[in-house]
Amino acid sequence: MDTRNKSECQVQLSDWRLLIEALSTKLEVDREKLRRHKAEIDDLKASEV
Repeated sequence: MDTRNKSECQVQLSDWRLLIEALSTKLEVDREKLRRHKAEIDDLKASEV
């Protein structure tokens, strides 16, 4: 019983790890998109002046 419980916990931990990895990857992608948008906006502002 104890070993079964332990392996269930390990599975849950690896699920959390995967979830956190996926979220941090998504954050990186979002950050990159924001950087691009900011660069585009800066270019537009520069061309207006």
